[in-house]
Amino acid sequence: MFAFLRKTLAAARTHRRRTFVFLLGLVVIPVGTWLIVKQRREDALLGEAEQAIAAYDLVAARTKLEEFLTNHPDEAKAHFLLGQTARRAEAYELAVKHFQQARKLGWPEVEIDMEMLMLRGQQGDRTVAAALRKLANEKDSPQAPLAAEVLTLQYLQAGDLTAATPLVGAALKRNPNDVPALLSRGILHEKQGDLPAAIADYRKAAELRPDSLGAHLRLADALLASGSPEEAVRAYQAGVRIARTAAVLLGMAKAERKLAHYKLAREALDELLQQSPRNVPAMLERAGVALDAGETDKAEADFRLALQVVPQDPELNRKLADCLKKLGPSRQKEAEKYAADADRYEANRKKVAALTEQLSKRPRDARLRCDIADIFFGEGRDDDGELWLKQAIAADSSYVPAHEALIRYYDRRGATALVDQHRRILAALTKKGD
Repeated sequence: MFAFLRKTLAAARTHRRRTFVFLLGLVVIPVGTWLIVKQRREDALLGEAEQAIAAYDLVAARTKLEEFLTNHPDEAKAHFLLGQTARRAEAYELAVKHFQQARKLGWPEVEIDMEMLMLRGQQGDRTVAAALRKLANEKDSPQAPLAAEVLTLQYLQAGDLTAATPLVGAALKRNPNDVPALLSRGILHEKQGDLPAAIADYRKAAELRPDSLGAHLRLADALLASGSPEEAVRAYQAGVRIARTAAVLLGMAKAERKLAHYKLAREALDELLQQSPRNVPAMLERAGVALDAGETDKAEADFRLALQVVPQDPELNRKLADCLKKLGPSRQKEAEKYAADADRYEANRKKVAALTEQLSKRPRDARLRCDIADIFFGEGRDDDGELWLKQAIAADSSYVPAHEALIRYYDRRGATALVDQHRRILAALTKKGD
């Protein structure tokens, strides 16, 4: 009897161990499998991001790199690639942030320095052009094509089509489906007045990279300029599906306005102005839509909104004057006032242009800078006036009229410390003169 009980208890213990091991397996094996799959997915993300970068799919590249960095925040390569991706997409603050992190994590300094050089060039710093040319000519450098890309943008921004053309040609010879090069060639064609050729390049770029906002926007703008607003609307709609940016919404509104779809145009502009309440081009376009729709009172309201942002703009004052004339004889006197302001601001622009031209020949002339400051103070643009007076003193620290003008300005502002500072400087200059 006892032997039977011992055997039964031993069997039960063995069964419990087997059951425990079985249950443990049910938990551990799936978790282990999930961890392996997760690790493989994360490893694949980096490779997929590099493939997206090579294909100029910057949106997908950024998405994959950000997902990868969520679980691998100390991966220097991922930070570097995300910085490079952001730089090419003109997200400069994000680019700098990730380049700094890559540097902290030990990514090669020389590669980060080259990227920062390209970032400066992309932002319009012409002083780095020589360094970019040198880098672009380094055949074995993986960053040479990227430097050539930035250099091309610089040449296009400066209108130097002669210098840009061979760089674009070389890029397309290496890869006929190079999207940035196709976009650059499209810009070249546009600047040369060949819109059909530009549209063909932009269309190909958009087909190759259907998720490229820049390609769709370039195509839409060119189609609108060529007199094809219906096609332009479709291209803008493709852009809107990617991102509802100010440029896309403004372009969409312009195309819808051409088609006399005033309600749709206004809806796009209303959305844009919710995003960016001080966007003057959007205000002017909405005023234009109102005028086309026969709603002159609404146009007046938008012109006045725009004037709150840029009150000294000659063209805007003239547009408001013309709008007021349409509202009838009771508004004529007010219209004349804005027309006179427009003439005055226009005359001031010409004076500033002439003085600036003289400055190019006499760069150390403090008096010319004071003359420009007087014009801006006369228009109520005190910040610009102060800046030009400071530049006058930087050009000639002993130029008394600049210090006197700043004293008057700071006294008007109640900036006592700055008034006293310039009075001391004047006293020292007077004593030195004696």
